[in-house]
Amino acid sequence: MLISGAVLLALVASAFGGKMSLSISENVILTNMMSLPKDESWLEGRAMLVAVGENTCKSVFSCADCNTARLCRPSADGSFVPLRDVKCPASAPFCNGATGTCGQQPDATCGQADNFVCLQDGHFPDVECHSYHVCEGLVSHKFDCVISGEVYDAEAKKCVPSDQCAKFTCGAQGTKAASDRFPGYFAYCDLDETGKVAPLVIDQCQGINTLNTTSQLCEPICQKEGVLEDTEDCTKYYKCHYLWVDETTKFMVRERMDCPANTAFLPSDYVCVNMDQYPECKAKKHL
Repeated sequence: MLISGAVLLALVASAFGGKMSLSISENVILTNMMSLPKDESWLEGRAMLVAVGENTCKSVFSCADCNTARLCRPSADGSFVPLRDVKCPASAPFCNGATGTCGQQPDATCGQADNFVCLQDGHFPDVECHSYHVCEGLVSHKFDCVISGEVYDAEAKKCVPSDQCAKFTCGAQGTKAASDRFPGYFAYCDLDETGKVAPLVIDQCQGINTLNTTSQLCEPICQKEGVLEDTEDCTKYYKCHYLWVDETTKFMVRERMDCPANTAFLPSDYVCVNMDQYPECKAKKHL
């Protein structure tokens, strides 16, 4: 079921007024509607909410989705984290949310859910370029761009007119693959149900970092001469410049530099400033 901003508000009013009988799919979406994240494209009517994720590790024996059981292990803070998924067999295709076991009858809460795994909060592209996910409180909300000719732009974080479809091209199992249009986003690749190497989860590098496919690490990549923020230490920065081998050959190199004592690198101005002018850095350094 597709839900726009206006339609969702109508569903809320009807559901809580007791004037409407909701389907299973609508119930799944309405479960988390009160904490629905703000999304520009959805508010403008350019995208539809199509699925909502949920906490799939409520106990040791849980359900990952309607047809997959999930084993979870306790963590130190009392919550549960995923350990292993068990696909329900054809003879017992449905996972029961109360028992975490497979059976022949669908669970009452089984419906259209977003199975995207939120590794952090924020906006994330889907493997299909007209779809994207908004994670808030590590709960995923899947949206589809609904205007013909529009796709999701991960940099603008909204649906835009474009004929370019961003893709994650997985090479080998157990490696990371950057988005071909937005290299700050990457997929971890594994075998899917058909035995094909495909994205398992999608994550994002911090700050201006992008995935270096050789080192498999998120790093600041020098595209031109200048300076870049060091996202790990606000008192440092990176200097990008060419190293000339001869009159016709040059290579871009990156050097990690230190700001002078009692100063910090201010990303908005690309310079080192007095620590008092960058209170966030001062707090990180406990000064």
